[in-house]
Amino acid sequence: MNTDSINPAERGNKKIEVNEAWALRYWTQELGVTERDLREAVEVVGPMLLDVKKILAR
Repeated sequence: MNTDSINPAERGNKKIEVNEAWALRYWTQELGVTERDLREAVEVVGPMLLDVKKILAR
């Protein structure tokens, strides 16, 4: 199965996987942030989407 065509939000995915290139591309576009900002946010608060959104909103 080609995971590039699967929207993580449509699958109910609430975690951000920064080690998967397709997921990293998706979440940087979806959240409007750079790869570096996304990786730093996940490093600080973990991979849960709501936590990442909160820290990025600051």
